[in-house]
Amino acid sequence: MAGIRESQASGSYEYNAEPAVVAGACQSALARIGKIKDVSRETGTINGVVDLGWFGNIGGGKILLRISRKGEATELTVQTSSGEGPLTSGGAQNALTKFMKALGEEKALSGKSVGGW
Repeated sequence: MAGIRESQASGSYEYNAEPAVVAGACQSALARIGKIKDVSRETGTINGVVDLGWFGNIGGGKILLRISRKGEATELTVQTSSGEGPLTSGGAQNALTKFMKALGEEKALSGKSVGGW
């Protein structure tokens, strides 16, 4: 389709929690703001879609979460992408921001972030 392009955004975060705790919090957060499409414990990935609203981007914001052990911590890598139409922009960044806000509300991860301020 003419005029459709794709935006992408990503980020990595560390938590002082077991991978299963981080995965559970990610699933809970994603279920509240979108839809979980696939969960693979073997590869440590969760695929889904973040709802970007009625006038959101084409197909919503696709999200891929990778959860892995990193020393004593657990690393969460978030990758988002979104189709952009003529009247939309920043869908991937919006999806990333919306997911991280929802994840920040998960009590299981409260105070567990390794990152600085």
